[in-house]
Amino acid sequence: MCLDWLHRGTQGVPLMEQETEPLLELIARGESGTLEFKPAIFWDFTNEREGDGYLCLVPICAFLNSHGGMLCIGVNDDKSICGLDHDFALMKEKSDPRDEFQLRLRSLIDRYLPPFVFSCLDGSFHSIQAKTIFILEAQPSSQQVFLRRQVKDPDDYIRFPVYARKRFFIRCFSSNKELDMEGVLGYVKGRWLAAC
Repeated sequence: MCLDWLHRGTQGVPLMEQETEPLLELIARGESGTLEFKPAIFWDFTNEREGDGYLCLVPICAFLNSHGGMLCIGVNDDKSICGLDHDFALMKEKSDPRDEFQLRLRSLIDRYLPPFVFSCLDGSFHSIQAKTIFILEAQPSSQQVFLRRQVKDPDDYIRFPVYARKRFFIRCFSSNKELDMEGVLGYVKGRWLAAC
């Protein structure tokens, strides 16, 4: 899989080198239909331990199925910049935690989302208030994107009917909404099939 999407910034300039002012203004506006904040991907603040990162895939899937959007990782819901220190502390390759962070994120996306989504994703690191954050931009997908259901035990997968093994999310105001089968059919018809 190509990693170019992890290294490109706006107009070819890495986000790390761009002005922070527009980004601070964007964060100050708060979460919206096209913007979501996460303090970390791999650190679970609720349980104070390493997490699996699955929950960060929900807004990515929702952005892809809606009008696109930006996931700011290292930013709290209250708009404060917390940085990626907790995630970086989990990286085994301490000499370059950014590289391992990107590889783990790509692997997570690879595991639960279809491969064509990489053509819709762009991301890079940015330094704000002496802290590092990661910005992942998702463009609207030209086809529906289903998130594979996370299962802890392989036997659980057998218990789900085929149609329930994948999840479908859209962005609704400043949150993610999971649609049931009827909702998916109606949404797909209106979003992708209306132009046919």
